[in-house]
Amino acid sequence: MGDKLNVVLIICDTLRKDVLDLYGGKASTLELRDLANKLDMEMKWFNRVSNSFWTLPSHYTLFTGLLPSEHKVHEPEDLVSFDYPRYYEKLARSCRGTMISLEARKKGYYSIGISNNTGFVNYQFGLSRYFNEFYVNPFGFSVDVNQGLTNKDVLLLHQLSELYNNKFTAVKELLFNKRFNTIFEATRAKLKIRINRYFNHDRIIDKGGYLTLSLIREGSVRLREPFFLFINLMECHEPYRFSKKYSFSITPEVFQRFYLGLMNINKKLLNNLKEDYIKDSEYCLGIISSIIKEISRYTKSFVVIITSDHGQEFGEHGSISHNVGSLYEENIGVPVIVMAPRLAIKDDVQPYYVDLIQVNNLVKSIVSSDPISFINMQGSDYVMISESYGAVYPSYLEGEELQELYRQRLRVTRKAIYYKNTKQSIIKTQRYC
Repeated sequence: MGDKLNVVLIICDTLRKDVLDLYGGKASTLELRDLANKLDMEMKWFNRVSNSFWTLPSHYTLFTGLLPSEHKVHEPEDLVSFDYPRYYEKLARSCRGTMISLEARKKGYYSIGISNNTGFVNYQFGLSRYFNEFYVNPFGFSVDVNQGLTNKDVLLLHQLSELYNNKFTAVKELLFNKRFNTIFEATRAKLKIRINRYFNHDRIIDKGGYLTLSLIREGSVRLREPFFLFINLMECHEPYRFSKKYSFSITPEVFQRFYLGLMNINKKLLNNLKEDYIKDSEYCLGIISSIIKEISRYTKSFVVIITSDHGQEFGEHGSISHNVGSLYEENIGVPVIVMAPRLAIKDDVQPYYVDLIQVNNLVKSIVSSDPISFINMQGSDYVMISESYGAVYPSYLEGEELQELYRQRLRVTRKAIYYKNTKQSIIKTQRYC
């Protein structure tokens, strides 16, 4: 196996564990399990709890090994009057703790990041720090790039996304510099995407998984051994389908209005949403299998950790989506799957619940050439905490009445406490950080 194992950490954004067959759900992991056998790897899975209910705090906990109350990158004090990009940028700059990408580099690893969550897992919010290479999907997470685009189109849009913060700035600068051909080519690529979406209503929406696979398959990502490769995939995140069976667009605004009691959504529609979510989860697992196959062409000495930053509700507790601040199992109960060379995983028995902090510690132990084990680092008295400081306030919610309703319903600080295999309690506390 060599002195150092390469590490591949994959976040399936918004994937909850109970939809996977490994945890009693419908989404099949058969392709992943067959691949593990073919590559002579063993595969083990564990119960895992996210330390937050949404993306940014969860990723910072994963990257630093600190709770949201410790790294401070979590929901703001004021739900209404704030500019969230600037707010979180400020928090990210002052984040406490050492990033996992830096830890890997200190151990001699080449660190690569690929993110399809353009909203939060990006340069702006600091999660790209210390990586040798970091790629952000230039299309946004709600578009399908699976068909219609050439490699030239992909490269052009990726370069533009790195140079400019938004499309308006890009057009302004390109016009000023008389780069009319670039504007034409970029507009044509974007038009291809829109046409593809229009004529493929009922098809699964690829949200960057295919692009990620292409980057690895075509050698655009340099896998210099030993390497630490972080990937965020968005296939499990809404929107799920541009489907004719939905009478309206399934957007975050619809989700929030449903939770606030301002909109009724029938049970059949909720079931349709969840079924599409399960199919998208299987598609995401298929992308992961293909990525692992491509990596196995470069090296046989690697560990894959597959997990998620949070889950998703489908009306189980009066909500859709995950941004309302609740800490139910549907929101924070997520999978962790480890694939490694035979006999490398030292956990012969299932540990108690695993959290993001322990996934962080596991990566750090692997890059330090320590045994692959959750048991060794957990101890018998390990207590896990998931934290919420109120909902993620949507910028599109306008009007004083709606804003006040949102504040009353969702301005609650909660902590979920896990001890051994039991969720002990969810407590509401005074805000202290």
